[in-house]
Amino acid sequence: MKKIMLGVVALVAIGAGPVLAADLPARTYTKAPVIVPEPVYNWTGFYIGANGGGGWGQTDWLFTTAQTTANHSTSGGLAGGQIGYNWQVAPSWVVGLEADGDWANIKGSTLCPNPFFTCGSNTRDLASFRGRVGYAAGPVLFYGTGGVGYANTAYTALPPGPPPVCFHRKLQHGSLGLRSRCGYRVWIYAQLEREV
Repeated sequence: MKKIMLGVVALVAIGAGPVLAADLPARTYTKAPVIVPEPVYNWTGFYIGANGGGGWGQTDWLFTTAQTTANHSTSGGLAGGQIGYNWQVAPSWVVGLEADGDWANIKGSTLCPNPFFTCGSNTRDLASFRGRVGYAAGPVLFYGTGGVGYANTAYTALPPGPPPVCFHRKLQHGSLGLRSRCGYRVWIYAQLEREV
């Protein structure tokens, strides 16, 4: 009798399952949320770039024989490029090397102590080689640099008017010095997405 009773209960359970399932609503499926990874900023790598701008300054002439001076302002444009490499050595610290070179046309002139001549200067080339230490705060790098700088300047003493045929005094002068700079750079990050 127990066996018959067990058989009846089993048949009722098997038959009732699909009947009860027919009353349930259809299962809804939702798309899993898209996981967008946080951008990882790593400043390690090689870079190359172009630059441009302007320069201005003051040139002081000292004539030792006459114990007098002739001073003038200089201004003009410059354009060039830079190349370098950075290493991110700790989670937020960056060290690197950078070299740059620029063509320049930063010039000016004034009358010499002898008023029959014009004293002038023209800075034609600028270059530097520097080390860098910086702190990376995500997409922004705050840094300081220091190294060696070079400037090529031509100094002239010419009679006024058109360029002379016979007389002309020109001194080409290259100078080395120390150069330092501080600033910040911003990582320009672009992410393209497509959804199908």
